[in-house]
Amino acid sequence: MIDEYNTPQNLQRRIQIQKVVETRKARLDLFRDKYAQQIWNYEKPVIWSDRRKTDYYIEQLYVSHRFEVYIDDLFRRHGYDIGLFYGKDQQYHQGETKAGIEIKCDMQLQKTGNVYIEYQERMTNAGEWVDSGILKQDQTKYFLIGTVEEFFILPRERLQNYYHRLVKCGETIKGMRLVEERAHQTSKGFIIQRQRARQDHISVQEVIDNLKSQ
Repeated sequence: MIDEYNTPQNLQRRIQIQKVVETRKARLDLFRDKYAQQIWNYEKPVIWSDRRKTDYYIEQLYVSHRFEVYIDDLFRRHGYDIGLFYGKDQQYHQGETKAGIEIKCDMQLQKTGNVYIEYQERMTNAGEWVDSGILKQDQTKYFLIGTVEEFFILPRERLQNYYHRLVKCGETIKGMRLVEERAHQTSKGFIIQRQRARQDHISVQEVIDNLKSQ
């Protein structure tokens, strides 16, 4: 499409489009400013056709992508590119970012005051459970969970330790408990109360410093 637009035969069409752009310059400049300031409100996710997806899944994909773009922009403003992946194979096998930061949007955090940590998922409520989240085999080092308004960055090793103690050993840990998502029955995990999550949380700058030292 781009090559066709730039062909000599399309010169008159390009001139017409340029004239239209010039007449709307003020509006376009305003849009560019808004886009640069809040890019997460404009970018849309890529929906792969590798498997059937429910309306709920697609809705969550849009919400999650908005949060991912917000976090990507936040790290860039701190002078660090986390390398947000958009390719299917990269996300499936390496994780969401080159830096090893898994970004999870948790809309329930503001309502419940709890951070949800997933370790298994399935596409439908009749499907087979597969390891996901903190148990997925990829290069993730940190889980960044929450919303644009509030989020926590939690080291993967610490979360896997909690999983082992809660699930494998049946241990009781203050501020945490096992749960199974009931509305759609497609996720298993445990929750960490906000106060406990604050104790384990590390800042954006700490993550950057840790990644640079590795």
